[in-house]
Amino acid sequence: MVEPVSELVVLQRVRNRIIEVLELFSDDNAFDVARSNLEFWEDWVNPDKIETYVSPVFTQAERIEIQKVCKAWENVDINSPQKSEEWLCLSRASEKSLKVFNHRGKLSED
Repeated sequence: MVEPVSELVVLQRVRNRIIEVLELFSDDNAFDVARSNLEFWEDWVNPDKIETYVSPVFTQAERIEIQKVCKAWENVDINSPQKSEEWLCLSRASEKSLKVFNHRGKLSED
């Protein structure tokens, strides 16, 4: 029998997926993979529901960083070249956000 998963654990899993997407977007060597997986961000983040990313899973600083990446993500055209201003902005925002998230790192998924 499968036990139901608590909302807290679901949020922890979402947080971990957000970290993985930030790693992908901030890695200059993974541009082709990032471009082909650009929509992953939207799978895990809804900019209209960031307030549901509550403590203790998300800190206020992490929520602010998510908002910054959302703004950069919205400006990216999937067909833009790697060195375009939009991609550079997304990469920089993701890198900065990743540093904030890495203060606590990934959380347990159990």
